[in-house]
Amino acid sequence: MEAEIDQMREVCTKETCDYISRKRLSDEIIPHILNLYASKATPQDFEIYAPNASFEDPLMCAHGVKQIKSAFYSLSKVLLTC
Repeated sequence: MEAEIDQMREVCTKETCDYISRKRLSDEIIPHILNLYASKATPQDFEIYAPNASFEDPLMCAHGVKQIKSAFYSLSKVLLTC
């Protein structure tokens, strides 16, 4: 019984650590995403993407960081003409 309790404590502790790690990762990523959609993108904002990343939303579809950059840099122009 004691071994089971220790195992449960270990699992709960690991899950808590995983949650904290995810939270920190999202805290790191969300400001970049907000910059992208606010048309205030900097080169550092694109570092969150893997070189072969794909991005798709209702306005655009892009494959690779070069296309993703192009899509976000042109976002303000597209929205102004609508």
